[in-house]
Amino acid sequence: MKIIYVFLFSIAFAASAWGQAQHGTIDCQDKTGIQALEQPGSLIVIRQLSCDQSIEILELVRGYVKVRINDKLVGFVEAKYVRSGGMDPGKTAQHIAELEAQIKELNEKTQSASTQTSGSSRPWLQPLSPIKQERFSRMEAFGRYSILRPFLPGNLFTNSADNEIAKQTGEFMLGNIIGWGAGFTANLNEHVGITADFSGYYKNLEISYEDTHFDAGGSLHTFLFGPTLNTSIGKTKPFVRALFGVGKISASANGSVEDMSAHSEYNKTGFAAAIGGGVDIPIGDRISLRAIEFDYFPYRHSDGRVFTFNNIRWGSGLVFGF
Repeated sequence: MKIIYVFLFSIAFAASAWGQAQHGTIDCQDKTGIQALEQPGSLIVIRQLSCDQSIEILELVRGYVKVRINDKLVGFVEAKYVRSGGMDPGKTAQHIAELEAQIKELNEKTQSASTQTSGSSRPWLQPLSPIKQERFSRMEAFGRYSILRPFLPGNLFTNSADNEIAKQTGEFMLGNIIGWGAGFTANLNEHVGITADFSGYYKNLEISYEDTHFDAGGSLHTFLFGPTLNTSIGKTKPFVRALFGVGKISASANGSVEDMSAHSEYNKTGFAAAIGGGVDIPIGDRISLRAIEFDYFPYRHSDGRVFTFNNIRWGSGLVFGF
């Protein structure tokens, strides 16, 4: 009975202390604005609050006041910046300190009584843990700087004993190909989204030797769609994805030997994919740094024979949440 009495007294005390101070305002105390945090003592800011902004006071947690900013957003503000009803911030902070001291004292007494009666050391009354908010962007747009490393098919040059040498020479001449990428992800929930990815890569070559001159230019554009899965590890957001779609290769070449010249063009559309992942690091409320992304990036088409380019690509950029 003593334990039940202490428990009921604690609840009644907390209710009487806060029942009259459910609404309040932000008092900046010579600041231009106050930051609402994701959790007490957290470095993650979810909203910048203006002076005299109205808020709803929910509870106290370790020297912070849990406030409701709007229908969907809840954050934590240092007690000294909260004006509860007619109280000034100093009195609000003092009131919170006194209430926490009372709760601590009740916990110690209840813990002692509980140990004597049942052997349990669990206190009846503890500060409530902050409620985890559903904080993810329904839509994300991203842009990146990207590098493509091409690997040419082994069957480019049929009926040639030097096919592998020609393949390696072609890859050496192409080297790394610079490009861009952009797209968006529609998030169905915190862990699953549908991604649309667009990219372009470009390369120019020019070779001159005595009376021979050769220059060529080519590009690869891809349009890919598929699922993205992500999670959170600390402040990072790793993700994996499997995207599929089409790619278009366009190339043109000009060559001249002494008085003879030639021109050729090539355009082909085929299958493309990107299977890989990366890591995003938040750097703002709705902005993340895509520190790295890495994909197996094959391109395949048929021109009488089937050619498969087993490329890889990597890059980095920015992600904007909406």
